[in-house]
Amino acid sequence: MIAVYLPAIIIVTITFLISHQIVAINIGTVFGLLFQEPMIGICDRICFKRLKHHNLNH
Repeated sequence: MIAVYLPAIIIVTITFLISHQIVAINIGTVFGLLFQEPMIGICDRICFKRLKHHNLNH
């Protein structure tokens, strides 16, 4: 899941190193980075109960 946000993280890091300020990180990007994987796991357990999950509780 982190691969989706890797380009944004790299760009933000490079621009921060050059300008020493963070200007445009949207709330959706931060929310996605922090909660995307747990929310997918919760939705999978609720909506798709037949799926087999490995290490979901970690």
